[in-house]
Amino acid sequence: MKPQNRCERVLNDWLTGNPDGRVLILVDEADAFFAADSRREFRVTSDLFALVTKHPRIKAVFAGLHGVAHHHGVGNNPFSPSGALPIGPLERRHAYRLLTVPLEALGFQILPDEANRILMHCNAQPYLLQMFAGNLLERLLAARQKGAFSLPIVVARATVDAVYDDPQLREQIHRAFKITLELDSRFSVIANLLAVYAHRNGTRSPLTESELFEQCRQAWPEGFADTAVAGFRELLNELEQLGILAPADPRRSGRTLRSHAVLQSMGSRAQLELSLQEVRNLSLTEDAVRQQYRPTVGKHGSPGPLTTAQIADLAGRKGNRVRIVVGSQAMGLDRVADALSDPTHEPVLRDVRVVKGKDDFRHLLRTGASGETRLTVVSQLWQLTTSRESCGISLNEALQLLPADQSYSRAVVLIAGPSNAAWLRELPTQAEVAEWVVPLERFTLRNLPLHWRDNPLLQELGSGVLAQRVLQVTGGWPGLVDELVHLARSTGPVRALDQLEQLQKQPQWAGTWLEQSGVLSDELTELAQLVRLLEEIGDACPLQMLLELADDTDVDSTTITLAAWFGIIDRLPDDSIQLAPLIASAWRSWRSAPN
Repeated sequence: MKPQNRCERVLNDWLTGNPDGRVLILVDEADAFFAADSRREFRVTSDLFALVTKHPRIKAVFAGLHGVAHHHGVGNNPFSPSGALPIGPLERRHAYRLLTVPLEALGFQILPDEANRILMHCNAQPYLLQMFAGNLLERLLAARQKGAFSLPIVVARATVDAVYDDPQLREQIHRAFKITLELDSRFSVIANLLAVYAHRNGTRSPLTESELFEQCRQAWPEGFADTAVAGFRELLNELEQLGILAPADPRRSGRTLRSHAVLQSMGSRAQLELSLQEVRNLSLTEDAVRQQYRPTVGKHGSPGPLTTAQIADLAGRKGNRVRIVVGSQAMGLDRVADALSDPTHEPVLRDVRVVKGKDDFRHLLRTGASGETRLTVVSQLWQLTTSRESCGISLNEALQLLPADQSYSRAVVLIAGPSNAAWLRELPTQAEVAEWVVPLERFTLRNLPLHWRDNPLLQELGSGVLAQRVLQVTGGWPGLVDELVHLARSTGPVRALDQLEQLQKQPQWAGTWLEQSGVLSDELTELAQLVRLLEEIGDACPLQMLLELADDTDVDSTTITLAAWFGIIDRLPDDSIQLAPLIASAWRSWRSAPN
């Protein structure tokens, strides 16, 4: 039975048993979904549309950005005739009621002029109105406790001015606008360029779409390289719906920010220039964001060790293939199996089996899965064996034992670490090594901030103030990022960074962490020799020169490959080799310890 038929049967059974029940299917971040399904003639979307059409008590909602708007607007999608609801500023009457009615219920009357000032300042955005009203209410309640009063209490203009001038609230509103623009870095470029133009020429002076488009391409060539004129107009329309841009006015032939309040909320000229610089230096294209994001693992929301691109390669596609994930505990090796099976989110159509023994392994290799289900057989070699022969047998069986039914398939993921050194040393000589091996990766300054966006407790870690420091303290090592997350949840971001920084100054910590990274592995003593040599050189060294300097050690080209797989070194574009972040300082700290 096809998956869609099974799904319909389950829903039909539930609706039959619950005559008053309804089913609401919520598909969030649906841009990538529609983009992928459009290449398959909207097969999945058509199945879902047929289900909703057949069962009136089932509804589907697709939430997303310009991708969803595009496929709705152009009419090439089965759901295109359905309604679309842009999410942005409230209608003025609704915004007015959101502000005034709760205050009136608490005994406070705000005069129309003051209410309209607040609506303009908050751009009629519900989130900002609630933020402003919350600050206002705190002041009103504090004042009411100080003396006698009669109801209703009229809100004084001076009280509204005090909230309006509150620097902490201004920063919160600025941050809220920045988060909105970070939905797509192209939003940030467009809005910031218009804000810079408004500072020079006033908020009512429009900038033509063609001039704005050209400025955007100059400001961030990589980000706008694949954006056509029609796509650029979709971005402008969405910024209009979000309440950042004013509606297009044919008489004025151009675009402006929605209001002077939006300009103020986006920050000063210096903040605007800094935001543009951050986009140029740090931002990723929309496609790169999807590929480099790391789904969280566990209940605490820590970024996992695998990117979405790696998960798709390891467990997201049909077919018979073999992959060898290589890394260390410092790179999150112990969480790879959880990242694939994802017990927290329970992904559909993905069947991940972490095997414990040889019989289960061989049985699943021969069985496979049919239809849309993707079976992935995972063997944690780093836990199960240190034997070179056993690891070699696992690889050979994964390559040779195929499902008896050719319509069935399975993927195999072998997870290896420093304990499998004897076997890993043999892999670089294999012709297929580039296809097989998937090294775990450290975070970068570009992709690490992606993981704090939707988490109020951790958002500050991705701010312009802390992002650079987060990378300096963690070096991008997933294990240290995970440790930082746990500390930040209990003590706050800044204090967590301070605590981790102090911890790293202890020689005992350095020794433990070098073991976790593989540098002090008993099975790979040549890695310690390589680190010592590079630390003595003190700078990046051309590969050939490094091998010559290492002539009297056990370091060879295989050592370089293994060190790169474990993230201990970085290979630069000119083929020079340098130590990865934190390795040199930890090595010096460990070597300086008395024992």
